Amino acid sequence: MSSSLSKHAASAALEDIRLALFEGGVSDPGDRANILATISTLRSAVETPLDSALRILSQPMQNATLRVATEMDLLSAWKGRPTGTILDLDDLAARSNCDRELIGGYSPRQSTT
Repeated sequence: MSSSLSKHAASAALEDIRLALFEGGVSDPGDRANILATISTLRSAVETPLDSALRILSQPMQNATLRVATEMDLLSAWKGRPTGTILDLDDLAARSNCDRELIGGYSPRQSTT
């Protein structure tokens, strides 16, 4: 761990985040901003230079994927599922009125010959 963040400080920060997220929720915008800043500090303390580079390099792909998913209304279809249920690829395709191969990736069919 980086010398800028002691193990005690990291443990205290993680406990604060755990309490806020799992016991009381976070409704105050200032509290949310503080939690996000703490998460960023913790990530910086443990992230290697390679981790940082890979995270930065993958962000454009993640952004494009989220934009396409939003435009295809896949997130609404995902959110609309009953609580506690698993939404498989066929269900997501049906709920979003999208082609299964388009949202799930192409897999070549087995040849029958």
